[in-house]
Formats: sequence, C-alpha cells, structure tokens
Amino acid sequence: MRSFCATLYNQSCEQKQKVRVIEMLHGFEEISPFYKETVIDLLQTLRQTAVEQPCFTTRPYLVNELEDKLQQLSYTLEPFSEEDQIEFLTKFWIPNVWFNETEEEVKEMVKNKLAVCAEHLIKKLAVSLRDIEENFTGIPLQTCMLAEGFDKDVEIFYESTDSTPKLPFKLDLIEFYGRFIEKNMTTLRRNSYMSR
Repeated sequence: MRSFCATLYNQSCEQKQKVRVIEMLHGFEEISPFYKETVIDLLQTLRQTAVEQPCFTTRPYLVNELEDKLQQLSYTLEPFSEEDQIEFLTKFWIPNVWFNETEEEVKEMVKNKLAVCAEHLIKKLAVSLRDIEENFTGIPLQTCMLAEGFDKDVEIFYESTDSTPKLPFKLDLIEFYGRFIEKNMTTLRRNSYMSR
C-alpha cells in the first residue's frame, strides 16, 4: 500500500495539469512547535503542485495564522445548536439494547422521553460548567462523549416512570471525562475478553 501511495503522490506532483487528488492534513494544532514552520512550507509547496486542493484542519486559535501564511480563506464548521444536540443525543440512545419498542406510537413517546433527558443533561452540564451558550456540547465530539458517558443514567430514566431524569447535582469536567473513559475501558476489556 505504501508504494502505491508514494507512486500516486509522485505522479500527481509531476502532472502539468490539475489532477483529482486532494491532500488532507488533519490536526495542524497537534504538530510540534519545532516543526510548525516546516509543515507550513510543505503546505505552501503543495499549493504550487498539480494537486487540486490541499485541505487541512485545525482548532480555531490557529485559523488566522494559517490564513495569513497560506493566503487562503478558511471554512468554519457550525457548532450544534441546542436542537441539534437534543436530536443527536436522542438518535444516539434509541438503538440501544434496552430500547426495543416496535409500535410507532410507543416509539414517539420514547423519543420524546429521551429528548427530555437530553435537554436536561445539556442544561445541567451548561450550568455546571458555566457554559451558558452551550458551546461545549455544541462540539459534536463532546456531544457524543456526553451520550456515551451518561447512557446508564438515560437507561434508568427510560425504564422509570419519572418525568425528569435524576442527574448528579453538579457535573464537572472530571466526572464528565471520567464517565467517558470508564465506559470506553469497560468496552475495551469486554472486547479483549471476547476476542480470546
């Protein structure tokens, strides 16, 4: 595979006309500061080759610097709105094994109950983190982590007759990430055990 990629890369750089190859560099902010200028030089060089469109991603704090050095305007992904967050969480939880309803009317009631849980969870986290604009859960990865970290709480709420979920009084980042890590460690241990 490596030789194929190297051959394709060399051929695309030697072409006199644009070819339909897009070069992607994800996570510019993760590059060591010692090599940042080298990578910027590489990106500038790529723009002068026959490669159609170099594409790279970074965190917002580096956008202006890259725009200046590469003379390229950037695209910014819109964060999830509160409605997007609720919809994402609800769709994430619906396929779980504890959810096995088949009737449409019951499905809609369950979806509404999960949406109530999602809304309470988002608001609780926003208040706890003093994130009034809900920027933290506006990031899709953070919303996914929230869904995975609180799935047991959602299951308990789903199986109860309560109208609101029982969530911890305050949610802090340590607990938030701790839940996510614990969930993933449990999954890794289970998968490791099953692969034996």
